[in-house]
Amino acid sequence: TPFCATLSRTVVDARRAGIFLRRETRNLPPAAPAVNNALWDGRRRITLGDEPGAFLIAPLGAARAARQAIAENGTPPSLVRAALAAEPVLWRASEHPGDSPMSPGMAVCPVVAPFARFLPSFDLAPAGSVAALIGAPRLPAPPFGGHTAG
Repeated sequence: TPFCATLSRTVVDARRAGIFLRRETRNLPPAAPAVNNALWDGRRRITLGDEPGAFLIAPLGAARAARQAIAENGTPPSLVRAALAAEPVLWRASEHPGDSPMSPGMAVCPVVAPFARFLPSFDLAPAGSVAALIGAPRLPAPPFGGHTAG
């Protein structure tokens, strides 16, 4: 039987296949107008680019996640669907552009929380490692030469 625990909005799910981390679905942000360059749920940077029109941003939800095709890569499909349910989706009216090709300027990118807002120099090394693990952009270099680099 798998072991599950929740630590600060993160579900830790330990199984034979490995230890998996995902965002729990409790207390996700409600649907709201999408704003360019916004930080959603402290985990994703939303870029709307030149895309015209009003968008709403909301979690995908369990019902839509259940309809997603899941690639076989060793991760249990139930965990992939649970993780997808907590991911943000952009909506225009009742359609979600993710069902069709997105505009090249639109993006939902991971950020290294809590370092997305404040990053002391002694946290540069661990924050850089986390960024590489989650596919977030590289962190900027310290603004002053000779500053500690971790």
